[in-house]
Amino acid sequence: MAVLKGEVTVVEAARKAGVSEPTLNQDRALFIQAGREAISRHDGRRTVGSEPLVCTNMAVHALGAMAVERFEATQRASRGEVL
Repeated sequence: MAVLKGEVTVVEAARKAGVSEPTLNQDRALFIQAGREAISRHDGRRTVGSEPLVCTNMAVHALGAMAVERFEATQRASRGEVL
């Protein structure tokens, strides 16, 4: 599998948001799939065969936001707050 440009940025954003390593590893495949879907919708060059050429800035920001939202939701749930 080709490494998506920007994948490291997403991982770093998740870590900075406090997402644990096990959660990050579990969600990595979801992050990559969401990035691929964003690429297929928004990047005119899209893919070579089935491999993405580029991860758009929008996809990177969206995935970083997903990591932050998941972390915040987990924190609220751990405090017993209604989601």
